[in-house]
Amino acid sequence: TTHYGAFKLACEGAARAYWLERGIASVGLRPFVAYGPGRETGMSAGPTLACRAAARGEPYTIPFTGSAGFVFADDVARAIETALATTPRGAHVADLNGETADVATIVALIRDLAPGAAVEAAGPPLPVAPRITGAPPEAVFGAWPVTPLREGLAATLAHYRR
Repeated sequence: TTHYGAFKLACEGAARAYWLERGIASVGLRPFVAYGPGRETGMSAGPTLACRAAARGEPYTIPFTGSAGFVFADDVARAIETALATTPRGAHVADLNGETADVATIVALIRDLAPGAAVEAAGPPLPVAPRITGAPPEAVFGAWPVTPLREGLAATLAHYRR
């Protein structure tokens, strides 16, 4: 429903055409809302910025609400490394949903992990579906562990506390 999404689908179609016409294999990755150390810019960087603010004792408002899939940045990096090292034959797409949760859950977890954190959320939901329903990474790479949301947020807070 957005230009961003349409462009991504067009790129996936181009990759499929390259496979069919030239035999060039590819893996397209669809990370949902990535959070964690290093993810500090963009419309959906709110969970990371909230952790950074909580670690510094500063207030922060995540600028969106609603549900989404939240995937830890290390999981995205692992998917990129795996895709580069083991691209299977064909044109594949793997959805990196992470853990689906409401932004209110993110706020509650951060407050639990950093007592006294002045973190909240406000604004409309992100203009995307709360969960991508395509192929999971297991369909492309085999067994695929996902960092639980609480663990990823704890690691992000620890990063900013250092």
